[in-house]
Amino acid sequence: MFTAPNGGPLRNTNFRSRVFAPAAASVGLAGLTPHDLRHTAASLAVTAGANVKAVQRILGTPRRR
Repeated sequence: MFTAPNGGPLRNTNFRSRVFAPAAASVGLAGLTPHDLRHTAASLAVTAGANVKAVQRILGTPRRR
């Protein structure tokens, strides 16, 4: 388990604002979110021939009713 610099829990909003956003901006991708990466990974997997249902299962996509 990863912790924040103070030893407490690592919160998603803290990680995004303190680590992810500055890293993305430093490589010219300001505004990129972890969710964008999730979509990209799914699209690349399906384009490469992965089974859509398998990708959904791996990503934990909720099942449609």
